Amino acid sequence: MACHSDQALVVLGLTASEAQREVLAAIRYQPNRAVLHTDRALLPRDEKLWSAWNYTAGSGTLGEQPVAVSYLINRLQPLPFAAPVVVTLNPAREPDPALVIAEFDYAHPIFDGPAIAAQQRLEAVQGEGGIWLAGAWGSYGFHEDGLKSALRVANAMGIDAPWQGEASAAVRELASA
Repeated sequence: MACHSDQALVVLGLTASEAQREVLAAIRYQPNRAVLHTDRALLPRDEKLWSAWNYTAGSGTLGEQPVAVSYLINRLQPLPFAAPVVVTLNPAREPDPALVIAEFDYAHPIFDGPAIAAQQRLEAVQGEGGIWLAGAWGSYGFHEDGLKSALRVANAMGIDAPWQGEASAAVRELASA
């Protein structure tokens, strides 16, 4: 099952073993809103300070509002646009509506103590009842972690990715980490 842990738990329902339920239920998720836009006002005023990732935090009590992060896509990918192409997660203030391209809602895993403990127990429930679990939630939460977890599951089932037979030692080491 290549999905969020809470989604896997819903699909498995009463068929999940106690150990599977404990692992899957321990990962909590935080809603995040992403806005794709070209509004320079959500970046540092001084262009010399622009970086690939720009963050702002409110002056209120910690935890009152999520940290806002603006990814300057032009710095991450060679896009042929003069205007800054920005993805802002949880904007502290809204970008100019005329400059908004799209909006998306996501749920990202919260890596607290119970989540980290569940990650350490994940391997023990793999294959139990014929159920294999894959997802970025099993590691650091990045897309690469989702791929690595899927490769681990496939390899445990005796299946290699087409590139694994010819991969360099560094790639094989990364996939097995």
